[in-house]
Amino acid sequence: MDLACQHCDWHTVCGPPQMLQWLKTADMVRRDAAPEVDLLAELLRSAAGRMKCPKCGQVGLSAEANRDDAADEDWGMARKCAVCEQPIPSERLEVFPNAELCVACQARSDRGEATGTVEYCPHCGIVMTMRQDRRGVTRYVMSCPQCRR
Repeated sequence: MDLACQHCDWHTVCGPPQMLQWLKTADMVRRDAAPEVDLLAELLRSAAGRMKCPKCGQVGLSAEANRDDAADEDWGMARKCAVCEQPIPSERLEVFPNAELCVACQARSDRGEATGTVEYCPHCGIVMTMRQDRRGVTRYVMSCPQCRR
């Protein structure tokens, strides 16, 4: 997805992690949500007109589908990883045709490690960490090390 400002020359190309971050900033997606890529693109397209340009501060971005990625796949070029945007090897796509992550990012995801997105505390702005919630069944929750929320 391409985001561009209608008032200045600012533009950026967004993969799924960046689209999710823009939507979280605009309070369009919950912090713990992980919607499908098509839904992310549609939400970003609908919310872009209300988003502020990081360069000039004017409201009114435009969002368009990134045609280069679709054209590359049509011509046999490798699909890009949704996290690191490196090409996914064709051997992996033969075995897993719907794969959206490269081997390294998939391994990190399987181990439960962070996939490049950082969550900040909505109250104090400090980077949140995972901690074990010991009430009932053991589970992990995000918490702020400073304000303990």
